[in-house]
Amino acid sequence: MKKVTKSAILESFVTLLNKKSIRRITVKDLARSCGINRNTFYYYFTDIYRVLDEVLEIELQHELEAQGDFDGLSLLFWRRVSFASQNRNAIRNLYQNMNRDQFDRYLYSGLPVLMQRFVAEQAQGLSVSDEVLEEAARLCQNVLVGLVLEWVYKGMKEDLCYGLQRLMLAAKPMVHTILTEPGIHPPASCEPNP
Repeated sequence: MKKVTKSAILESFVTLLNKKSIRRITVKDLARSCGINRNTFYYYFTDIYRVLDEVLEIELQHELEAQGDFDGLSLLFWRRVSFASQNRNAIRNLYQNMNRDQFDRYLYSGLPVLMQRFVAEQAQGLSVSDEVLEEAARLCQNVLVGLVLEWVYKGMKEDLCYGLQRLMLAAKPMVHTILTEPGIHPPASCEPNP
């Protein structure tokens, strides 16, 4: 029964978030939406933002439990994009009603681990420093986040899946170039030469 109640709260939260701003969702609204009282809500969560954290943690956990190969990673991105596409209003509400640091934290959640898996897979058989691997993973993560931010900023009208397809096609050769071209590895110093 406890799992069912907690799941109902999480599902009701996503439904409400698709209808209104996170700032306008109250514990009373959420409790009424899933047929529980406020005390039951507080048994599971301290506030509305903790519900949001839980929704995102569950999505992330599903992603991290998947296989780490390229095809598996592609499926993880598709899953994340599919969730965003199906919940456009919720994403828009979060973007418009949270400070940018909070939104970025949610957007970046889990991506470092996923990108490290992807880059490590591309680096198999290559002699590459940890610094270069980390830089390649960070670049991939920032490209993906940039794609999503642009999509949100432009009103989420276009198909995000198309952008993801383009990104996935470009990711393998981009990472391979970063890992194999010695001229683009991070220099010891970024100071300009006099």
